[in-house]
Amino acid sequence: MGADTTLVIALAAVGAALAARVLLARVTVFEYQRGLLYRYGRFKTLLGPGTHWIYRPATAVQTVDVRETLMPLTGQELVSADGVSIKISLAARYRVGDPVRAINNVAGYLMLLHSLLQVALREVVGQQPIDQLLQQRDEIGGQTLARAAGPASELGVELLRVDAKDLMLRSDEADLREGGRSATGGTRLAGEGARRDRRPAQPCERSPPRRGATCAHAAAPVAANRRLIGEHRDPRRALVVNADPSPRRADHGRATAVTAGARGAVTLA
Repeated sequence: MGADTTLVIALAAVGAALAARVLLARVTVFEYQRGLLYRYGRFKTLLGPGTHWIYRPATAVQTVDVRETLMPLTGQELVSADGVSIKISLAARYRVGDPVRAINNVAGYLMLLHSLLQVALREVVGQQPIDQLLQQRDEIGGQTLARAAGPASELGVELLRVDAKDLMLRSDEADLREGGRSATGGTRLAGEGARRDRRPAQPCERSPPRRGATCAHAAAPVAANRRLIGEHRDPRRALVVNADPSPRRADHGRATAVTAGARGAVTLA
């Protein structure tokens, strides 16, 4: 009788262990996670880090990572307020602040967060001209964060930081802006040259002319100080005599052979 009782107890214990193994499950929630407990398909409670036993047939646990995560937005094609096409890349840092809302209220909070950031960035860029965007490129991320933080919190997501990584103009827009700067610089240089040309001529006898200045009387005596004395035997050469009687000329009365034109006579200037 005692042996039979012992056998029954042993069999009952084995049966209970097998039933417990089949009916019960151990769930471990790590420190960086939170667990959502559902019983018969209905949400019951939020589980913190640790080990939890659940009734397998009717209970399920879904874990959510609540660590800080990076979401990139690469190559967003946008148009500024003055109609210039620009491409911007963002890097958004976020974490799940409310796991219950992020899982139970929306389907795919990551995709919705991505769309919210795109819309916020489009609003920021579309309200500013291109020059202002280029000058204040460090503020684009902050303005995008301010616009997207509220809608993101309704998804159960906490936006921590948004940074603008790259800001690029299309090649034709960049060439157009570069050409405009070059034209402006060329106009400025041309104006400076015109102002230099309008400076009054300086007399050459009193002092040497400044660089870029002209002598008003320098060209006039040249034609009067020389005369043609005849053709040379070689039609390409002729004799030129300095006819200027002024004592300033060191070559007074000296004949010089110069190259003539194709007619064989020299017309002296």
